[in-house]
Amino acid sequence: MKKYIYIIISLLFIVFLGGCGKKVELTKEEFKLLLSNKNFVVYDDNSNEILSDTNVLSFTSASSSDIGMGFIELKNESAAKYLFNEYKTNEDGKDKSIEKHTNLFNYNKYSYENADEYYSLIRVDKTILIVNSDISKKEEVISIIDQLGY
Repeated sequence: MKKYIYIIISLLFIVFLGGCGKKVELTKEEFKLLLSNKNFVVYDDNSNEILSDTNVLSFTSASSSDIGMGFIELKNESAAKYLFNEYKTNEDGKDKSIEKHTNLFNYNKYSYENADEYYSLIRVDKTILIVNSDISKKEEVISIIDQLGY
């Protein structure tokens, strides 16, 4: 009897904790709406060279004073992982007083800060969010990233 109780309890843990840490990707429209409501200038950047990559479906930019964001939708998760790693590598050699890495299920986050700037690169499934801001806007940026669910 105890054996069955342990099995049932184990199954309940698996069911209830199975989704922990999994993020849900945004759509381009959700990104645009949330940032437009925060008085960011938002536009589809069709002139960006990243669109020459056949795996990129769209690139959307958003900016306000001292904060710049880019939202990239890709064809599949492997293309997003590859681009995430490329962008992360491009940050090598920069001055970083604090650097953080997070890798969970369908989610990767890399961020750093120094005396002047805060930078964050986040992948959820087949989307990438890039954020660069003045260090004085760090808390505001983190709040926006949280509201985006990233």
